[in-house]
Amino acid sequence: MQVESNTYSFLTYLIISFSETPPLICSIGEQKDSIKRVCDYIRQNYAENLSLKKLAGVACLSPFHFQREFKKSIGITPHEYLSDFRVGKSKKMLLNSEDIADIAIQLGFFDQSHFSRIFRRMVGVPPGKYSKMNRMR
Repeated sequence: MQVESNTYSFLTYLIISFSETPPLICSIGEQKDSIKRVCDYIRQNYAENLSLKKLAGVACLSPFHFQREFKKSIGITPHEYLSDFRVGKSKKMLLNSEDIADIAIQLGFFDQSHFSRIFRRMVGVPPGKYSKMNRMR
């Protein structure tokens, strides 16, 4: 989904910046229910392999339009939202389990190293260290 998100963001930039007649940009208020529906869907299906196309289908929007409206409304891409939600869940799970690989798979990450890389980038410490630091409290 990250590759799709980046591709659509880049295409959006190109079209808006270099088109002789830029596309009409709809008001975000018109898309508010669609974006909320997708956020709910992500929170319920976070462990699945979610694609931008699938999420756009939930929103009943084209992937291109969905990507743009989601970022305008939420402030981050759908992929970043999914990663943020998964990392939030993992913080709670790390307090009760030491099996980082199992947590990574349960949350829908490709593998433990993918999970650890995302976790460290978002939290600032690796999951193992986070777990040890917070269990001591």
